[in-house]
Amino acid sequence: MARSKIFFRTDASFEIGYGHVYRCLALADYLKTIGDSCIFLCKIFDGNLIDLIISHGHEVKKLSKSNDSFESTWLGSSFKNDAAQVKDVIGNQQVDYLIIDHYGIDYRWEKILKKFVKKIIVIDDLANRSHDCNYLIDQNLGRNKKDYENLTTSNTEFFIGPKYALLRPEFNQFRKESLANRLNPSLKNILINFGGVDVNNYSEKILSYLKKTKLDNIKKVEVVIGKGSRHLNSLQSACISFPYEVNIYSNISNMAEIMSKSDLIIGAAGSSSWERCSLGIPSIILILAPNQEQGALSLEANGCAVLIKNNQNFDDELNAGLHYFSNRTNLLKSVSACKKITEGLGINKLAKEIFNHE
Repeated sequence: MARSKIFFRTDASFEIGYGHVYRCLALADYLKTIGDSCIFLCKIFDGNLIDLIISHGHEVKKLSKSNDSFESTWLGSSFKNDAAQVKDVIGNQQVDYLIIDHYGIDYRWEKILKKFVKKIIVIDDLANRSHDCNYLIDQNLGRNKKDYENLTTSNTEFFIGPKYALLRPEFNQFRKESLANRLNPSLKNILINFGGVDVNNYSEKILSYLKKTKLDNIKKVEVVIGKGSRHLNSLQSACISFPYEVNIYSNISNMAEIMSKSDLIIGAAGSSSWERCSLGIPSIILILAPNQEQGALSLEANGCAVLIKNNQNFDDELNAGLHYFSNRTNLLKSVSACKKITEGLGINKLAKEIFNHE
């Protein structure tokens, strides 16, 4: 018998990306193992992950888009229309928690739904709009409660920082093995990963640079692309006559294992940053969306990553980052900094502190 009924309001699309659904799915998977019932509320956007959510054993209630407002392209309708649909789905059900991970939703939507649920949980990483919620989770490095003091109610409880990062259990499970691989590090294996979509195909841009650049110690380059990538064919073409061993993985289920074998990861400064840190892996990162800026700057300031700041000088900055991590001392310092950021047990902490699960 389910202990709690939990609804998730989140979306994925080629435009929105996959990070919101991925982290909600990681939390839902954990809560399901301890008896909670998790139901997702999702719009049918192009590039949605509804089939993936269902494959994990969760129910999905599909919401429809409408043309009643241009105020939120992220939401696919006005907040009133979206909230009304959610209210209809909930009906007379007893909902213990409503979890919102969506940039198109703020306090106005939350006020409409709060009378129909016991507790509202917001997952945010922008701190740019007001919320009416019981709990707020922001896993960003460098974030603090003051960033939200004028954006929330007086009774909001906060869970701030990467120690609450919503990572799948596999990352903590591979942490010990990954850290053991870095006791005497050298830059031999590079992993390229830009999330589930990689709209701008940065993976190929980096492959093209590595193809023409001779780095003495590099033995292998691997690329992981997600379900939403449309660039597999061009990436395979870019790997022809490559100076290093190259492997391309698509839509994999063993990400932590593959990451744990790499010495450096080149990717976006999004939620995957906390995956890399949990495994102690340094990175070269790019800011691909405004929500990534805070974390990216903090990661660089803490010595965990080298940030490519200027796309106009992309090759030069990438080259500088690669040469920086070719130095064993720099690599070791960055490993030490990364592993202090998070152990990858954020979901366990939240399950205990919010959902009262031991």
